Amino acid sequence: MMTVVTDVIIRFASDISFKVLGTNNLKSCKGSAILVANHQSSLDGFGCSQYWFHVDPCSVVSKKALAYFGPLGLLLYLCGFVFIDRANTAEAKDKLDHQFKQIVDRK
Repeated sequence: MMTVVTDVIIRFASDISFKVLGTNNLKSCKGSAILVANHQSSLDGFGCSQYWFHVDPCSVVSKKALAYFGPLGLLLYLCGFVFIDRANTAEAKDKLDHQFKQIVDRK
């Protein structure tokens, strides 16, 4: 559901469109998968959100600083992004463990 909301917001608020390649690799996956994106800007999270159509359940992890980017931070929060403080590894691990448990419960 959040993927559709994100997609609509991006298309409404900008002229950005996405083309997702390699989804056949995701569909053939017989277990868990980790998608890693070396981002170049804060907008890359929106591009990665296009994979949510193909991976369910899915969780997105972002650095905590993006949570404070005004409307962008609010939008990311509403889309279910998990914000971790990379300087506080104990808290980051706890948040990742919590997300892992939620994903396992949704399967």
